[in-house]
Amino acid sequence: AYFPPGGGRHLSVPSSDAFDMGSGDFTIECFVRSNASLGGTIVAKTHTYPSSNHSFVFILSTAGALIAYVSTTGTSNTTSVASAAGVVPELTWTHVAMVRSGNTLMVCANGVVVASTAFSQPLFKSPTPLTIGALGETPSSFLTGYIDELRITTGIARYPGAIPTESLPNTPPSLS
Repeated sequence: AYFPPGGGRHLSVPSSDAFDMGSGDFTIECFVRSNASLGGTIVAKTHTYPSSNHSFVFILSTAGALIAYVSTTGTSNTTSVASAAGVVPELTWTHVAMVRSGNTLMVCANGVVVASTAFSQPLFKSPTPLTIGALGETPSSFLTGYIDELRITTGIARYPGAIPTESLPNTPPSLS
């Protein structure tokens, strides 16, 4: 999906138990190609971040860092993990993932763990829709660029450590 500059475009998926991570393993992954200097939300399950029905947020910072925020209370960030700047280069297709494996929350770029932290509690079960390319039910923090092949898996940590690049799904074709 293409998310043009200036915001306003995002996808919203109705709330579903399929997006409730609980205390088990999970993987949220996709390919992104964005103007990283603008940053924005990749995917989120929150009403008003971080104060209302907040479960998780996966964002790309203006410096090209991946940041994951999770909540056990629904009203604040319980834990966050952030990569170094530049792990998602501008205008380049990058496979990104937010993963919990056992008691570890991590973010990955192209199959490599770029940041991790301890996290063992259950995520808040938010009744809000899942938003793609924006943050919350009253959307903000819009991503500018592309998101492709978004996959959310509960019960499986697909990238618990570094994996060979050849194991990643095919990179989407070049866009003109």
